[in-house]
Amino acid sequence: MSKRLWAADGSRSTKRVNLTASVLRDKTDVHAQNANPHMGPQIRCDKKLSHEKVPLPNILVYIDGDQSGCPTEPSLFAVREARRVCRAAGASLYALLAHAPLSQRQLDAFSVPIGRAGADKLLLCESPEFARPAEDGIHGRALSAALRKIPSTLVLFPAGGSARALGPPLAARLNGPYVAAADLVVSDSDAESLAGRGRVHVVHWLPGLAQQAQLDPIEIERPLVVALRSGRWGNENDHGARDLEIEIIPARELSPSPKSDELEREVDPWSAFERASVVVLLGDTLSPSIDSDGHSDVWQRAVDEAQLGACVATARANALPPALCRHLCPDVIVRVGANSHWPELSRAPATRVLHLLPAQASPAADVDIIWQPPSSEDLSPKDLVEVLRSLGAPSR
Repeated sequence: MSKRLWAADGSRSTKRVNLTASVLRDKTDVHAQNANPHMGPQIRCDKKLSHEKVPLPNILVYIDGDQSGCPTEPSLFAVREARRVCRAAGASLYALLAHAPLSQRQLDAFSVPIGRAGADKLLLCESPEFARPAEDGIHGRALSAALRKIPSTLVLFPAGGSARALGPPLAARLNGPYVAAADLVVSDSDAESLAGRGRVHVVHWLPGLAQQAQLDPIEIERPLVVALRSGRWGNENDHGARDLEIEIIPARELSPSPKSDELEREVDPWSAFERASVVVLLGDTLSPSIDSDGHSDVWQRAVDEAQLGACVATARANALPPALCRHLCPDVIVRVGANSHWPELSRAPATRVLHLLPAQASPAADVDIIWQPPSSEDLSPKDLVEVLRSLGAPSR
């Protein structure tokens, strides 16, 4: 296979790369036969095998960290979703953390919530380069090293920027599909009905939101790279304090990183929206009594009063950048008021759209839940507070 490479000076060259991998029939271990350090496992299984012999050996979850030095809420949601799947499929759950060198206290801030979320083992890869924003040429090396050590049929990414940067290149190296805005579904069929198929499926919407596609990792015979929605979980999903085994991936096992220099760095003002499990969109027409420029912050104060924390992000619907809308996949979308055109956010099958409408207004066809005040009353910020509090706040 020929690969065209662009040099730093703008010149281009062609490099020939030969990629091969072993075939898995009735074993759960996979040994790559090529020397490419980025090449992950190629997983195949014989469809004639019975359900009891169909392997779902491992699930790997990539962990994102926030500015406070803790796992992001979408990362913990991804671990808990994987734990639910592992319980039904008999798989092992591994979490991967690629981070700058950590002290013991910093490591505990990551390992304790990851263990409570249900991970069996934490794979830790430390390097000063990992302090930079997620980049496939740097952080992707940790993923490749982890998959060489732990072959996995499912690689899960939490909602956020790392999924966009690391997911598609990893899927290309694994020769498998990349699925964004997806949910994990566990089949409750009996063993006879599942003969030759897996119990765990990946479900996502097709363009247009008219049909859903369902992918079976066993039938596809390739690892699936999946980006989940930004979900919400509570204390009932806490697995309690537990000892989490931590395995170090030495830096010497990483492939050489490309030489690059970071010229500048700036904070993305929309980064909180990618990790928010509840996105509140304010329409053009909210309430005639308070919808003036001098009181536009009343609705933001209503969101703060609901006390849902960082899991909620609020913006005017017409202010969201179109490129951002394609990458947002929250658990709940809350529309407030009326708008000429609501932005189309990415949705997982479990995503719900809730609309707070003025009296006698008509909702859009894609709305799941409608909330309207009596015909004699205007829509007020107290209505938004009541709706948001009914959603509840996720806690670790």
